[in-house]
Amino acid sequence: MQLSMILTYLGRPSPYLGKERYHDYLSSEVWRRKRARVIERDGFQCTQCRNTESLQVHHLTYRYIGRERLCDLVTLCDACHKRVHAEM
Repeated sequence: MQLSMILTYLGRPSPYLGKERYHDYLSSEVWRRKRARVIERDGFQCTQCRNTESLQVHHLTYRYIGRERLCDLVTLCDACHKRVHAEM
């Protein structure tokens, strides 16, 4: 499924619709704070393999980009994050 097709919020386009805007969001201070909270919540480790290096925050759904709740996010290491996306 294309990213632009899934970046919606209750039928309205997300302000981060499209790949370029999404990457802008990931560079924002809002995202950095949210990312830090999720990593702290998850004990500074990957929720799948417990690795503590190369941590990333994965969106469980892209429906609420820019408005996501913390429960829509999970900490994964780089390897687990790549595996999850390969399985999508």
